[in-house]
Amino acid sequence: FIESHHTYEDLEPIFGGFVLLGTAKEKGYKIILMTSRTFGTKEVTAQWLQRYSVAYDELFYTKNKAKAIRIMNERGNPKIASLIDDLPVNFEGLPKGVTGISWEQPWNEDYYPKARYNFDNMQVEIKLNTVSPWVNFWTGK
Repeated sequence: FIESHHTYEDLEPIFGGFVLLGTAKEKGYKIILMTSRTFGTKEVTAQWLQRYSVAYDELFYTKNKAKAIRIMNERGNPKIASLIDDLPVNFEGLPKGVTGISWEQPWNEDYYPKARYNFDNMQVEIKLNTVSPWVNFWTGK
């Protein structure tokens, strides 16, 4: 199922993710998208990203995001400081100094820090732990 490029053609985008990427791009951050999709999905993935005008600088295909980040950080600047992903398993083995932030989903409710889009406040928010409040992702307020 996940090996077929057709699996990815009609995926609905996560609106808050677009807001996060667009804001990061406006603030001058370099955006590297990492996907565990197979390289055989390259064309359909590029078309999907273009169709939804996703802001990014580079796209990598890798089954081990932590290892890819470690290699990229060893090779030079700018260093990757965080990985935002919906699967906390991808945070295992992250290099020292790289923060794993889970995008809020039902399957990762116990993992912190986590990010989400708050439609009421119209902003991306972050929650550092179970007792901290949700705050603006960029300002911390």
